Amino acid sequence: EIIFEKELSSSPVVIDTSDLDMAVRKSKNDSSSSSSKSETRNMVNEIAAIALPSLGGMLLDPIMSLIDTACVGQVSTTALAAMAPCTSIFQFAFFAFFFLSAATTNLVASNPPESVYDPNDTNEANGRVDFNERVVSNAAGLALVLGTIVTTFLVKFSDPVLKLAGIP
Repeated sequence: EIIFEKELSSSPVVIDTSDLDMAVRKSKNDSSSSSSKSETRNMVNEIAAIALPSLGGMLLDPIMSLIDTACVGQVSTTALAAMAPCTSIFQFAFFAFFFLSAATTNLVASNPPESVYDPNDTNEANGRVDFNERVVSNAAGLALVLGTIVTTFLVKFSDPVLKLAGIP
């Protein structure tokens, strides 16, 4: 409680400040929860920026296999049965080089083009864009080289690979 004396009267006026204290505490809690929600939202956005492209990369192979199965299943059951070992071999090759997709996604997503320290710093933003372009072009070149090597290997050694997979 705070006691004030009015200038015009000699009797003191008592003001109950408990409601005011509660209002101030509530206001502080609301602002801290608001900033906490904002921080949480920013964190979720950062995680989504990295996770969603990576999830898309992971879903490519099962979706392609599903489409292949649907198309080949229209032809005959024998063709569908013959496709099963090839799908397994392709999935092995796909997941053996999945590191390239995950690493590229992580590098690009963790290096946004906007400046972290100064939003008006165009030099830093340009440097980040150049870095991201180099990462993507190097990853694409490496994927092309590795894809060519794996394709050549699978075409040249298809019979031994199929025997290794258990197909006579």
